[in-house]
Amino acid sequence: MFSLSPNSQIGLQFYTMMMPVKKPNANKVHAENNKICKSTATWVCQDTGSKLYKDQIGTFFPVGGEKVMITPEDVKSIKFFDNPGMKLMGFKPRSDLKIFHNIKHSYFIYPDEKRVTGSSQVTDALIKEMILKE
Repeated sequence: MFSLSPNSQIGLQFYTMMMPVKKPNANKVHAENNKICKSTATWVCQDTGSKLYKDQIGTFFPVGGEKVMITPEDVKSIKFFDNPGMKLMGFKPRSDLKIFHNIKHSYFIYPDEKRVTGSSQVTDALIKEMILKE
């Protein structure tokens, strides 16, 4: 969903024609039986050398020279603070956009009439207005 204002939304689909292919991660195998190995990580206390469990490890954020502890519930609430989707916040003139601002591959957007009826008309009007204002 793409929110133009609090009361108006349009449905959009995103497509990409080409994406860079990344080399897959290597699987570590056992030398004797050629079975895939499973790796595990263990957290160890620097002071005592004892094994730490998940409930003993905390997250903090430095504020004013002090460490403020953050619970996992706080981290979840920070990550998901609003409904999924995008909101239109404004436009920049075409002259302000530089070639190095494009750091990823291109996406093509296409109106999704199945999700929201009238998305094609609103998308067309939005594109025409952006072209007029450059």
